[in-house]
Amino acid sequence: MSLLEINQTKSFLLFILIIEALFNLIVYSQQNVPQLNTDRPDKTDSPVALSSGFVQLESGFSYEFSELEKTNYKSETFFIPSSLLRVGLIKNLELRIAGLYQVNKPTVSGQKLNINGFSDINIGAKIQFLTESYPIPASAFIIGLKLPIGSPELKPNTVEPEIIFAIARSIGKNASSSINIGVNWSNNFDLLSYAFSYSFNYSLFSDLVFFVEYYGNWVHKFNPLHNVDGGIYYLILQNFQLDISAGGKVNRDENYWFVSSGFTVRLPN
Repeated sequence: MSLLEINQTKSFLLFILIIEALFNLIVYSQQNVPQLNTDRPDKTDSPVALSSGFVQLESGFSYEFSELEKTNYKSETFFIPSSLLRVGLIKNLELRIAGLYQVNKPTVSGQKLNINGFSDINIGAKIQFLTESYPIPASAFIIGLKLPIGSPELKPNTVEPEIIFAIARSIGKNASSSINIGVNWSNNFDLLSYAFSYSFNYSLFSDLVFFVEYYGNWVHKFNPLHNVDGGIYYLILQNFQLDISAGGKVNRDENYWFVSSGFTVRLPN
C-alpha cells in the first residue's frame, strides 16, 4: 500500500470516528433533555428553575377589558406582547428578564384617551432550593426588580422590589398543583401589595394540559381583588408549546375579563 493510500485510509477512519462521536453526542443530548416547564399561561409561576445551558422565551398576546360600576370609567388594553426571557445559569438558578408593550385605551367621563408604551420591565432570578420528593414539594424563591424604564405614564418612579415563594407538587400521574405567595413594594403609592395564586393542572392527553386557577392581590386599606382563569397548553415539540387562556374578576364592583394566547420556545432543544 502506497503512502498516499495509507493517508487516505487514516483520513477516512478519522472521519468515521468524528461522525460516530457526533451521533452519540446527539443521541445522549436528546435522552437527557429536561421536560419543558413554563411560567405561562397561568399567573402562578413554577418553582422549577431552567436547567443550565438552556434559554427559554415565553411570550404572548392578550386583550383586557375593564369597566367600573357606578363610574364613567372603562378601559381596553392590548398587550403586544408580554414576554419573559429565562436563562439557566447553573443548577437551580436562572436569570429572568421580563417586559411588555401595551396599548391602553381608557374612557373617562366619555373622553377617550390613549396610553401606549413599554412597562413592567423586570429583572430577577429564580432560586430553586427543593426538588419534589413526596411528600416534599418543589420549592423556590423568585426575586425581581421592576425598573423605572418605559412609558412615563406606566413606569414606576424608582426600582420596585418583589419576592415570590413558589411551591408545586404532583397529584397522581396526570395532575399537579402550584401555589404562589408574594409581596411587592409600590413606590408610586408607598404601599405594600400582597399577591396569591393557586393553579391546578390536569393532563388530558400526554401533550395536552388543562388548567384552572384562582389568583388575586390585596393592598392595605383596600378590598382584596379575586380572579379566576383557565386554559389549555399543548406541547407541539419537546421545546415548543402553544397556549390559550381566559379569565376575569369575581369582584362585583368591576366588570373585568381577558383572553390570551402565546407560545414558549426553548433553545437549543
